Amino acid sequence: MIEEVFTIQPNSKSNIKVKLIMPDDWNGRFVGLGNGGAAGVIHEKELSPYASKGYAVAMTDMGTGSTATPQQSGIGNPEVWKDFGHRATHLMTLEAKDRIKKHYGKLPKTSIFYGQSTGGQQSLSLAQRYPEDYNAIIAGVPAHCRTPLHAYFLWLYQHTHHKDGTPIFTADEESIYRKAAVELRAQYENFPRAKGCFISDPRWREGEKEALLEIVSKLLPDCTDEKLSALRAVQNGPVHEVSGKQIFDGVPPGAKFMMSTSNLYLFNWVFGADIDYMKLNFSSDYDKYHETLSADLDAEDEKLDEFKALGGRLIIYSGTEDHLVPYSATLAYYERVAKHFGSYEKANEFCQFYILPGRAHSGGNGIQELYRLMDGIRLWYEKGALPQQLGISCTGNFRIPVYPYPYTTAHDGTKRLLS
Repeated sequence: MIEEVFTIQPNSKSNIKVKLIMPDDWNGRFVGLGNGGAAGVIHEKELSPYASKGYAVAMTDMGTGSTATPQQSGIGNPEVWKDFGHRATHLMTLEAKDRIKKHYGKLPKTSIFYGQSTGGQQSLSLAQRYPEDYNAIIAGVPAHCRTPLHAYFLWLYQHTHHKDGTPIFTADEESIYRKAAVELRAQYENFPRAKGCFISDPRWREGEKEALLEIVSKLLPDCTDEKLSALRAVQNGPVHEVSGKQIFDGVPPGAKFMMSTSNLYLFNWVFGADIDYMKLNFSSDYDKYHETLSADLDAEDEKLDEFKALGGRLIIYSGTEDHLVPYSATLAYYERVAKHFGSYEKANEFCQFYILPGRAHSGGNGIQELYRLMDGIRLWYEKGALPQQLGISCTGNFRIPVYPYPYTTAHDGTKRLLS
């Protein structure tokens, strides 16, 4: 087994680290793995299981590992923005394939990329920007709408904290709100909130947000106007202060809503290390931030024609209770894909989107589950075996079949059309 760690430097302000493993008993395939958060490190333990299955496998630190923390790497450095947004993953792939060809004497017959969260951003960026890099791509809970998503983080932080940065809500109060949301939704979906049940359709119903606030106002030990106003903002999501345009949706029902400053580093990349997050506005500040980073960091292009023409296969999934990367932006993206290709049926021929009931941002995705996902998309590409459902962990260890959108999983595990 050959293990190589190397650096790619497209220019003096870019420093991309990559690790590649090439097993002795190669199965002829290559796997690229996505990173997470602000990246900056290569997760060694995630590569070896694929190598043990015969895959050549690689991961990059996305170019954010050359400073004290990954969050600091992009401050005033547009080259890091490019690396983090798309360039590092692409260059990793080109270099890895070149080394694979030199070592084995041929290129991979199938190349598969899997990423979750930031890795999901990498996944969709590849399909959109570099459709020739991979034959099959899995985008899990993808942070593809990166700049609006971090504006959502800022919105939640500002509305759940006092001006001095102290939290408005306790952990118990957040738990009360979440439990009330799930119980209210149980009434709407007409099933008991018992072990093994879940929210299958995370879309807010008309009047449901205010109904929930009314319930919560009676449950919170100290329910103030400030707290109700904050919860209303959490539900509705960020809005541009001048245009009134919705920037991003609010949290889904049943999801967490407290946000720390750890996810606000993109604002430091634009405004500097010492900014006061509480003073940033959703007008001129948001405009500057979005205009500065969007071109490199966002992966929102629904025109996947070249990826499809090359025979590419794409699986995307989101969780109904994910507060870090809420399902709504990915659903909106998939709706645009379906519209571009004419129908859900035509889109599903090469690109399928799954909403995982009860799934938060993390959970599931053990290595055996990932093997099943990898095998599923590999067979789809290599054999034309169109997936009809996925068997994937949704609520803890509870496994149910999930179906490609516009279908979802009803509370009894059956297929149901979202209406």
